[in-house]
Order: sequence, then C-alpha cells, then structure tokens
Amino acid sequence: MVPILILNIYILFGQREFIRDWNIESGKFLTRSAANRYQGVINSTETLLAVLSQTNSIQTRDIAGCTATFANIVKQQPLYTNLFAMTINGDTYCRANPSIQPINNLDRLFFTNTLKTLSFSSGGYTIGKLSKKPVLTFGYPIINSLGTPIGVIAA
Repeated sequence: MVPILILNIYILFGQREFIRDWNIESGKFLTRSAANRYQGVINSTETLLAVLSQTNSIQTRDIAGCTATFANIVKQQPLYTNLFAMTINGDTYCRANPSIQPINNLDRLFFTNTLKTLSFSSGGYTIGKLSKKPVLTFGYPIINSLGTPIGVIAA
C-alpha cells in the first residue's frame, strides 16, 4: 500500500508541474496576443490620422466638414472616444464630439510630442478633457503643402 501512495504522490507532483508549466505558457501566449492586438490598434490609428491630416477639411479648417467626418468615424469605430484637430497653438477647432467649451491641448503630452518629433506620437494614459474618461491619446502632425506644421490631429 505504501508504494501505491508514493506513486500517487509522485504523479500528483508531476501533474502539478505540468499544470504550472501549461499556465505559464498560456499566460505568455495571451500576453503576446494582447500585445499584437494593441500594436494593430496603434498602427491603424496612425494610418487613420495620417490620412485625415491630408484631407481638405483638415488642411483648410473646414469645421463643418471635419466635424461631420470625425463624427461619422467615431460612430462607426467605438474604439475612439473622440477625434479632434488643433491649431499649432493647441486650440481645438474641430472634434467629433462638439462642445461649446473651448479646449486647448498645449499642455498635453501627445500634442507636445507630436510637434517636437513631427511624427505620430502617444501621450500616454490620461483623463479626457471632455469625456472625463481614461484615454490613450495619439497625435499626428498636420503639415501643409509647403511642409510647414500647421496643427495636430488626434484620436
């Protein structure tokens, strides 16, 4: 009877190690999957902002045109809480969720990073000025036909 008990204990420890190893590998897989999905969202956001930054309504500050475009995108893509465009001074002139309240983003990291690097930039997690929700905001420079930065577009 003692050898059977020892064998059962040995088997239980072996199964415990197997389950531990399986959980570790499953955790690694889930982490890699989440990271890949997150990277896909970042790449899609960069593409979206790059395309929007070149549209006529953004380049000419056509408020009605860009507001309608932004609102339509946010409605179809609930991943985004807002899309907005700002002047070089940080003043928002167009957003998917219009507000009477003037918003300036000169103090936001995504804005300063975008103008500093003149490229797609993240501002890290923060609380949205309008939504009051935690958001991860990305910015992209708006550059005119002369190559001069004229603002930032953000999601």
